[in-house]
Amino acid sequence: MVSTTKRTEIEKAVLPPYGALPEGHTPSKDAPSDWRDKPQDFGKLLDGNLRDFRRLLWPKDDMGRKIELTKVDLALLLQIRADRLLDELPDSSVRSWKCNTHRKFFELEDKGQQLGELHRQYDRTADQVLVLDGIPKFFIEGIFHKMTAGAIFFFKQELQRLRPYQAAHILGPTAFSYEAATAAGHPSMISGHCIQGVMGGVGIFERLLLDKIPFSEDSWTALQQFIVDFGDRRVMAGVHYPSDNISSWLLALDLCKRVCHPSVAVEVKQHLWTAISTRSIVYKRIEAAIDNSKSHVYKPAWDELQKRAAS
Repeated sequence: MVSTTKRTEIEKAVLPPYGALPEGHTPSKDAPSDWRDKPQDFGKLLDGNLRDFRRLLWPKDDMGRKIELTKVDLALLLQIRADRLLDELPDSSVRSWKCNTHRKFFELEDKGQQLGELHRQYDRTADQVLVLDGIPKFFIEGIFHKMTAGAIFFFKQELQRLRPYQAAHILGPTAFSYEAATAAGHPSMISGHCIQGVMGGVGIFERLLLDKIPFSEDSWTALQQFIVDFGDRRVMAGVHYPSDNISSWLLALDLCKRVCHPSVAVEVKQHLWTAISTRSIVYKRIEAAIDNSKSHVYKPAWDELQKRAAS
């Protein structure tokens, strides 16, 4: 019979930490330029979310829970990969006739190319000046002014989660497949693309609402789809776990009202939650898995997500 101490040693060897961050990926608690509270309060927000992520998803010293979550995540990822979602077109009733598949979007976003400009393929009906000039600008401003890369790397450094393809090599399944990604050379949680996509969307929502820019219901839906697909495609590609997106959504909901103009902050958060809860493919897959009672490991974080959305 294996002793408790020996079993713990074996478990700790199963999922090692990812390792040091690559050069140029520096963790930081510096507040983004749109942060509306005291600068030191941003660090408190990061520390609070880190505690929540460890409590809800990725505990510091409980390897059994880490392995359990990883196995459930990998099983759901296998289903997503088997459905070849990257080869489908984005779900927008007003998308361009020349719209790319998710695969092409993934390739461009992985290289950091075009980013906000890609939204035009989601909506052929919106004002062309807004689509060509405004939305790409607001999107990039949202990414860089409402969140910081240093904060993303703060979580990655602290949580040190292996990427799905690394964990699959250790735990199985051996048939796990994933797409080549240049922007995946660091720990997996949180998903940088996911938090950047939705915070870029927050930047767009804020400007549209502040300036009272006319926007049709179809255009709102297409925009909401665009910002969640940005992070979902990383899961479709097998380079992030579904629960990585949960952590990014939790952070975005906590951050949203603190980086937006007070006159529209509540409405911005409502649009953000509508985007996540009604347009995200990954959200729907996790929700279905929970409803089928196959993934209780998601439930604590899922309940917190609903709580933050309602607050």
